[in-house]
Amino acid sequence: MILKEIYYISLVFSLIVVTIGVYFSLKSWTRLKQIELDTLKARIFLDKSFVYTNFKLTLAVIGLVTLHMIMEYTELEGSLPSVLHPFYYSLFPIAILILVRMIYMWHSLLHKK
Repeated sequence: MILKEIYYISLVFSLIVVTIGVYFSLKSWTRLKQIELDTLKARIFLDKSFVYTNFKLTLAVIGLVTLHMIMEYTELEGSLPSVLHPFYYSLFPIAILILVRMIYMWHSLLHKK
């Protein structure tokens, strides 16, 4: 019963975070159409922390999704211990949260005055 509750909490959390991500993506997309490409390039490459943070977050998402896929495979095989189910259900929402953080970083960069 607890696993079902964890799953639903994970699902609702993911949907809320995805909605926030879509909002920032749409705002960034409209701003991206208005900004000059050279200005965008300058903003990106003058801020080294942006580039490094974006790269680190991308690697974190790739790692989390890979780990989730491995655990999903073991779940389908029926060999995933029940102790790992909460961890298994939390991997994907954490990956989504990191992606939304990346979207917000782009949003902040594009809307910098």
